[in-house]
Amino acid sequence: MIFFYSQADVLRVDRRAKISLYFSLALLLSSLIACIVLCTRVNTGNAESMLYTVIGLFTLAGWITILLLRLVYFPSAAVCRHMKSILDGEEEEWAGRLSLSSAAFQIPKGILARKVFLAVEGEEEPRKLNIDDRLVKKLPADGTRVRVRTVRKFITAIEVLP
Repeated sequence: MIFFYSQADVLRVDRRAKISLYFSLALLLSSLIACIVLCTRVNTGNAESMLYTVIGLFTLAGWITILLLRLVYFPSAAVCRHMKSILDGEEEEWAGRLSLSSAAFQIPKGILARKVFLAVEGEEEPRKLNIDDRLVKKLPADGTRVRVRTVRKFITAIEVLP
């Protein structure tokens, strides 16, 4: 059985989120201190150039912080929350034929997920399951007979059956 979630992965993603947050805060704080130091060195001869330097320095630090938070911290924090909730949930096990849908959806302030249908023998309607979009590459081909473990409709582990 291939497991998609582990505590080691949670620690890795949580570490990435914390490092990016702390780096962002350190960048803002250090640029603020640099701006304050520059402002104490202002005189009538260099006021205009110091103004542009301070504005440019803090604007650059602000944009780098915004990009770091939006591109690293928020996605990593969302993945970490998702993984923690999956690992704490109750597992169910199902067997059937797997087919992946092209329909993806974004969980608000969370991860990007994809729909998966599992045709369980003896049931008329296929079960509608979800999988983290980053894990789609680990799924077998459509129509493969599999056994899956789920937590709140999210596939957590998969095994190809003969």
